[in-house]
Amino acid sequence: MSPEQKYAEKKREAAVKLLEQKEKAIQKALATKMQQYSGQQADELLARALELEIEAEVERRFEEEKRKLVEDSSRNLKSARSLLS
Repeated sequence: MSPEQKYAEKKREAAVKLLEQKEKAIQKALATKMQQYSGQQADELLARALELEIEAEVERRFEEEKRKLVEDSSRNLKSARSLLS
């Protein structure tokens, strides 16, 4: 093997090693960032749970269900009228 070939081989090995090190660093940073994101999501969920007012949420859901019942009744009434005409 000529000196140029030896140099090219060492250069290639160094490049491969550098790419492997960079890939390992990227994977480690990504894992850390994902852990932080998961923790942030948990914090946001906890904050939302703490802010949720039970009575207000019950009232909001009750009004929503009541609205759905009125809409369903209205649709059923229209259907019955169309059958009778």
